Amino acid sequence: MKKIYKSQIDEWLIGLIIFFFALEVYTSYSAFEEGALQLAYILLAAVPVELVLIVCAFKSCKYILFDDRLEVACLFIKQIFPYSKITKIQASQNFLSAPAFSLKRIRIDLDDGRFTLISPPNRENFIAELQDLINKVRPAK
Repeated sequence: MKKIYKSQIDEWLIGLIIFFFALEVYTSYSAFEEGALQLAYILLAAVPVELVLIVCAFKSCKYILFDDRLEVACLFIKQIFPYSKITKIQASQNFLSAPAFSLKRIRIDLDDGRFTLISPPNRENFIAELQDLINKVRPAK
């Protein structure tokens, strides 16, 4: 079995990104007006590069449920979490950096003390499905 979930994306995050792009364009315009042409051109050239990176991150961030593991992929990073190593799953709104584009997150704790945060759509259903898969691999005591 293989089931893929994309990261949920919060609307406020889209608004924040648009704000910073507008601020960057405004700053480049101000630099142009003040005669700092090199700075203005560098700032304007960075906008499409940043936009491509953000779109790629949004499109590539996914959570894949297999029969024996959870894979978390975002851009060039892929993490593998065997179900046998997962000790706890809980809803979270942690602000820590994570492969998640929503604050409606799930915290997944591992037996070695590490954890990850993810933000699939329909958090409660994802938690239930993940818990079922974990129980199949490692039945509850």
